[in-house]
Amino acid sequence: MNSLLRGRWFDRISGLLHHDFCPSMNQFVYWLKNPLWTLLLAVVGTVLCGFFVNPQVFALTAILCAVFVLGVVWPWIVVRGLTCRIRFESTRTQENHPIAVRVSITNRWPWPVWGLALEQGFAVSSELAHQGAGESVALSRVSGWSTSEFTWSFVPQRRGVYPLTQPALETGFPFGLVRARKLCEAENELLVWPRTVMLQSLPDTFDQAPREDQLTDRHAGDYGDMLGTRPFRQGDSLRRVHWAQTARHGRVIVCERQSPAACSVRVVVDLRAAIHRGAGQDSTLEQVLRVAASVCESLRSQRASVECVLGREVITVGASESDWRRLLDQMARVPVGGLSETSRPRTRGRSVSEMVITTELSWGTASAVHSAESRTIVVRSETQSAEDDHRPWLEVAVTPADLDSLASRWGRACHAA
Repeated sequence: MNSLLRGRWFDRISGLLHHDFCPSMNQFVYWLKNPLWTLLLAVVGTVLCGFFVNPQVFALTAILCAVFVLGVVWPWIVVRGLTCRIRFESTRTQENHPIAVRVSITNRWPWPVWGLALEQGFAVSSELAHQGAGESVALSRVSGWSTSEFTWSFVPQRRGVYPLTQPALETGFPFGLVRARKLCEAENELLVWPRTVMLQSLPDTFDQAPREDQLTDRHAGDYGDMLGTRPFRQGDSLRRVHWAQTARHGRVIVCERQSPAACSVRVVVDLRAAIHRGAGQDSTLEQVLRVAASVCESLRSQRASVECVLGREVITVGASESDWRRLLDQMARVPVGGLSETSRPRTRGRSVSEMVITTELSWGTASAVHSAESRTIVVRSETQSAEDDHRPWLEVAVTPADLDSLASRWGRACHAA
């Protein structure tokens, strides 16, 4: 009991000591947090004491001035002799997946360098991303007349093109009075794709009859281009026999061709900046892109021919892996604030099933992107759902947990009566 009471008293005293009693005065006193100004005040104080108290105090003034000059000039001299290069070990990854980053620093000075930190370009929070800042990566000692390499595991928290801004090498050694910086050269860029979840079903409203005018290489069939060859299996048509390969290998070899797509789906991703809210990884724009990538990946894995509409561009997915990477690369390059244009590109006139992914600010308004055959997925910035008579086909909140539960709700919506 006594230890519990002591703990409570310590908590109260700690809260009292850390409480900000005058927040309106912070703008006038926060400059004192920088030791540069504290040292200047100490220099001024020793000068006054030297004049009015004892001239011997000027010795202390000289020492403080030497510390001041060294703390200001030395970081500037150090960074002038440094060259920094940054390289990502891979050019593509997904949200929350670690990627190795290699930093190479060349020191042209004969003396070693301490207190280096890599700043900017690797933001992980919405505030830091907006400011172009990020977590600092502390680096150890760099010897004189040498090149040192450092490697660390970077985990991007949101999609985009990294580095977000040009990284900089900073140092405040030895006293931290000022921080001098030198911009680094990025040898390549990292495309971070949106996070996806696997969806197992196709909506019952989609036309699931095989379409021979839409082919896919995700499964082997009897139509389209040749995918490769394989040994003959019982039931294969003799018209698929590859006679040249059969004669070469001494056994029956048949050709594999593309299979008809199960259905054709157009996925419209509403990227208009005016309908999105939030910032960073918790914005509705990021969640819309995650949902869109999940839908396209799942439809593609189920032999569907997918057209994804991103702004003014239409990307067809299903023909090859390069098309799928092209779609994810384009999603990674979508600006943080969304797109300014409001018009959709012209698509082919054939009738296809359509799925629109938008937000609650667009749903139910005159500017909503709809068609007679569309199914709408609405991403909400709040957890409250719409009224029953205005409820879309599927709703998703911006929270990560809601994206994880999308698979179960997608299955129920696909087979709803």
